[in-house]
Amino acid sequence: ARCIFRCLLTLYNAGKRGIIENVILLGAPVSLTDYKWARARSVVAGRFVNGYSTNDWVLGIVFRIGRGVLQNVAGVSPVSVPGIENLDLSTIVSAQTEYSVCMKDILAALHL
Repeated sequence: ARCIFRCLLTLYNAGKRGIIENVILLGAPVSLTDYKWARARSVVAGRFVNGYSTNDWVLGIVFRIGRGVLQNVAGVSPVSVPGIENLDLSTIVSAQTEYSVCMKDILAALHL
């Protein structure tokens, strides 16, 4: 998810807009910096989903310690940028390691 987000920002910096059809980030270890999310959003023509779990305390703690700041992270919080679809997966996923084993339920929640 972090790599995809970085690629979206790189495309934005290259002047590309609306060239990616859809993006779904699950448990993204990405800070909630509004201007970066808005830039990434402008590269996506269709759905841009932030799937998060408020139960993923490991991601929340490790991310904050790694950054040295008490900053929220998209993988445990909704993103408040227009055009970002937030999907609370807390009833399905309780840790980073569960995203892959819960994929059937996640895809159903995404209506895919």
